Amino acid sequence: MQKFFSIRSIIITLVLILILSAIPIGLYIYKFGVGLLGDMKKWADVGTFFGGVLGPAFTFFSTILLLITVYLTNQSLLRSQDSLKQSQDALQIQQNLAEKQSFDSLFFNQLQMLLEHIRTAKYKENDKFVNLDSRLSEKFKDLTQQGKNFDALIFLPYLSQANEAFNQLVILIENHAPNHINKNMYRDTVRANLSVHFRFYIGQVWIKTSPSDVQHRILLHKYYGIIQREDLPQTSKFETRF
Repeated sequence: MQKFFSIRSIIITLVLILILSAIPIGLYIYKFGVGLLGDMKKWADVGTFFGGVLGPAFTFFSTILLLITVYLTNQSLLRSQDSLKQSQDALQIQQNLAEKQSFDSLFFNQLQMLLEHIRTAKYKENDKFVNLDSRLSEKFKDLTQQGKNFDALIFLPYLSQANEAFNQLVILIENHAPNHINKNMYRDTVRANLSVHFRFYIGQVWIKTSPSDVQHRILLHKYYGIIQREDLPQTSKFETRF
């Protein structure tokens, strides 16, 4: 529509120029006829006549054509800018999507590694190796339901790989997540995949091994559901699903 309007404007302007130019020529021919003049003075008068009549008209229409040209140029620049912005927006969306896909791949690989370390960890007890995750769950239930305390650090040598995998997962989310993604979605995913007894174990390890790093423990508690001893209710029974 804009292109049609622009072409039509130029055509109309040119037609008006031709019509207005033809009017004084036609009147001159009608009044004085057609023919070659033999007097130089008459040629000067003819030139003065057409210059005085057509000169301002041509100047006026030249100005109009110039304004139309400027207008069309501005419209073309605006369309070019809009097209460039749309291309930049589309490119940014593609870049964000690629960054998210790359981050998702790293995140879920790291999470899977953490869960695998927890699942396969073994604990030596009475000269036999037992599944550590099951033993940790039993110890946690004894603590919360019967008040039997236990030192979580005794499991640290057997869960060192799980500890490192968890720490790397937190670093990945907190320090390397793209700015345009929602960190809470990934934090909640970690929390949902970790058992309550493992989250309690992590809390106890951080208290014992890094007692001065209060800010990090607060972050773990707030975003990853890491449980500390003081978080446990002082009752004979404790609901472990939270």
